[in-house]
Amino acid sequence: ANDLAGFERENLARDLAAVAQRLEHGQYKETDFIARNVFDVERRTTEFFTYMKGYYSQAKAWAKLLQLLPINDFKKVIDLCPGWAPKVEMALWSLDYSGTVYIYDEDKLATRRLKDFIAMFKTAYEIATINSDFYDKKKVKAELVVANHIIDDLLLNNYAKSCRIDLREIYASEEKLKQVVEKILKLSEAEIEKSIILIIANNLDELLVPGGYLILSQYAGLSERCLDLKSWGDFCFKVMKRIESRLRDMGYNNLTDLLSKRVTIKYFSKQQVLFLQKP
Repeated sequence: ANDLAGFERENLARDLAAVAQRLEHGQYKETDFIARNVFDVERRTTEFFTYMKGYYSQAKAWAKLLQLLPINDFKKVIDLCPGWAPKVEMALWSLDYSGTVYIYDEDKLATRRLKDFIAMFKTAYEIATINSDFYDKKKVKAELVVANHIIDDLLLNNYAKSCRIDLREIYASEEKLKQVVEKILKLSEAEIEKSIILIIANNLDELLVPGGYLILSQYAGLSERCLDLKSWGDFCFKVMKRIESRLRDMGYNNLTDLLSKRVTIKYFSKQQVLFLQKP
């Protein structure tokens, strides 16, 4: 504690006092948002707006990608595994999309919360949810499939299924997450090709109608940065490029040149985007 600056000591003391109070009153049985918001409105509000600004920045980046396409000619758009984050939904709202957005995620609570949040925007589009695993039989095909930072989630989901464990067990512990990541990084090239690349590429293909568009982004996320997992981030990016190669072998057309000529993206680089059209 002696190495901490004054502001750091103040924050730490406040956090520890809050933890003690919540333990005493049994508040860990439910959300601690209200408890944390009583005496530190400024800090809590700043934290909230920091998240919102992050979502908004990513939404603007996605809007620049999506505006390259005639999105209002599309009846259906699938947002693949968005979790709790309404980034793509905010982008579609800003572009006045008026079709149907399918939130494709097996986490029912996450999709419900996302729908509740985006309802405040009074969107022109309708929202439907598909609470299925990515690897299940596809129930909907769309003219456009988008996914923000999805490769790492798919890899972890793939591992959980192969080991017959609950994916939430992996995310519940930093140490468990690191252990699983290390095991995935040790897979042979043959295993990666057979159990990852081919399966993901085929499942993505099943979501699209002929002539449909696929846009994925993969960049260094919060877990990679906080847990110092640079090799994992590099691995996920390489997997995305190999999926792109596989889809191109299946006849997909690479539209990345559109990014080079017509749009500047600030949140993630053009190299971190996969932009393809199904034959």
